[in-house]
Amino acid sequence: LVVECAHDGGLRGTMMNLIRIAEEILQTDQYSSDLRRTKGVNNEYLIGVVGDIVANHGVGIIVIDELQNLMEARSGDGDRLLNWLVSLTNKLKLPVIPISTPRVFKKLAKGFRQGRRTSGYGDIMFRRMTQEDGDWDDFVEELWQYQYTQHFTPLNKEHVDALYYESQGIHDLAVKMFLIAQMRAMDLDP
Repeated sequence: LVVECAHDGGLRGTMMNLIRIAEEILQTDQYSSDLRRTKGVNNEYLIGVVGDIVANHGVGIIVIDELQNLMEARSGDGDRLLNWLVSLTNKLKLPVIPISTPRVFKKLAKGFRQGRRTSGYGDIMFRRMTQEDGDWDDFVEELWQYQYTQHFTPLNKEHVDALYYESQGIHDLAVKMFLIAQMRAMDLDP
């Protein structure tokens, strides 16, 4: 289940986003209808609703995107969101994958420390590659094998450097540029 963190980084908004996404997938409005009929819905109640969704519908993983919105959270609300995510991992044994820009990494590392300790899986931080350590050259060499053009172009240092310059060492951009370059070459290839 892929859910976007609330724009204000709050727990309540993020849980409501999760409920809305689940309802879209399930093609129902059961949960939001129940919430409209229930008076005094607080965060604890919403946590129970989300727990029911996860348990009753076989949710196997939750991906929380735009987690950098935590930086906009009111005092304490971002921490409550992180604690809730750790709770999902610990109590429901549900993997939670946070996706964010690097600016929130310290807050994430602090908030997920306990969760990492109990799960034992650690975390992964994808950073852009540098040309100095040789990993970039290895990456491009592997990528270069996947040419689908009629005429294979041998890899040279100029290609490696140009791809690095244009992508700044970001894997995703490099792969997309490589793909688009091939598509354009196929259009031009007689």
